[in-house]
Amino acid sequence: MYTLNKLFAALSGAAVLALSCHVAMAAPAAMVDICPGQQADNSGAVPASAALQACIAAAGAGGTLELPPGTYLLDKQLAITFPFTLRTKGLQGSSATCTLDTPCATLKAAPEFSDRYGLIAVGTDDSQVRHVNLDHIALDGNRIARLKGHAHAQCLTGGHGNSWGFNARMKNCTECTLTYSSSSNTLCGTAMEWWGDGATIAHNAFLNNGNRHLVHEWADGLSMHLSNHSTVRGNRFVDNSDVALISFGAHHTMFENNTIHQVKMPAFAGLMLDSLDTGDFTDSVVTGNVIDCAPGMCDFAVNIGPRPWYPDNQAVFGGKVTGNTIRGGTLGMNIAGVKAGGQPMEIAGNKFEGKWSRQPVTCFKAVRAVLSTPLSRDPKHAAIKLGRNYLNRVPLEPHNQSTDHCIN
Repeated sequence: MYTLNKLFAALSGAAVLALSCHVAMAAPAAMVDICPGQQADNSGAVPASAALQACIAAAGAGGTLELPPGTYLLDKQLAITFPFTLRTKGLQGSSATCTLDTPCATLKAAPEFSDRYGLIAVGTDDSQVRHVNLDHIALDGNRIARLKGHAHAQCLTGGHGNSWGFNARMKNCTECTLTYSSSSNTLCGTAMEWWGDGATIAHNAFLNNGNRHLVHEWADGLSMHLSNHSTVRGNRFVDNSDVALISFGAHHTMFENNTIHQVKMPAFAGLMLDSLDTGDFTDSVVTGNVIDCAPGMCDFAVNIGPRPWYPDNQAVFGGKVTGNTIRGGTLGMNIAGVKAGGQPMEIAGNKFEGKWSRQPVTCFKAVRAVLSTPLSRDPKHAAIKLGRNYLNRVPLEPHNQSTDHCIN
């Protein structure tokens, strides 16, 4: 009888535990106060878009919304069209970046989320906005859960369809900032598209965005359009699937001390200076960056100029690329599409580490093959001021070759 009683007690305890688990799963949403008169769920169970947008409107121009840490599910896009600060409560002044180790307010896309330009749209196509600050905010595109939705279907159309897969966009935003934040798991396109001069983009993480293995699912980490007199400093890029960090023209801008790692996801390039907008990098400096591509994970660790993608596009010009460390990539640094007019671009003092096989690799379309090499320069389309660069502390001369049409 004693044994049966013990067995009964054990079974009863298990039943109570199962019941308590069931009750916990069915518990009400975790509601928190986010501004006067507004509550939102910060467990990620119930959409919070309406409450967040109401708080932004109530705070108005020049206002601040501080969100308690947690996960806020977005079924609709948040729009910010006036000077505003959005940050995690209690983290003002902190130097910790929003990653898994730092609890921040996370804005996460609901499985059905399908608004163009992503979770946050700052500014508009037709109006200017100034002084919008995103600080210690995590953006999660929830890519896996959205692979059967409308936004994903738009991604697969290519071209401008990728804007349905963005995590966020800053448009016509002058003297705006993104600091100590993160953007991850975007569906396609980019984790952050940026338009606006005087930007400060510092100490953020851009992680696991897009998928290179499927056509049109690839995504940049940070895509910068027309962002002159800006600073891009101390950011971390890991496993983005198109180009981790790309600028289409930014004069008088610093790109410094950023780290780019391709560990598990292949990418077209780690860092790229392109010409989709102006291609003007006059008095800009690209320095102190580390671009680290595991074997087979980058076609180009660094690509300067548009020619491997779009041979007929305008060339880039101006600025200095110096003091960067490049590891891996089929081509460590490729220079193809720099013009002689304007300020000459200077490329010197960069360090290449590791080994390159110098074996032919296949390119698409017109080019049959290029050599795997740390430094490649197309003499026909690379008007540059080329100084000494180094491979394992040995002065390095570029391998001259055409890389037109290397990427389709």
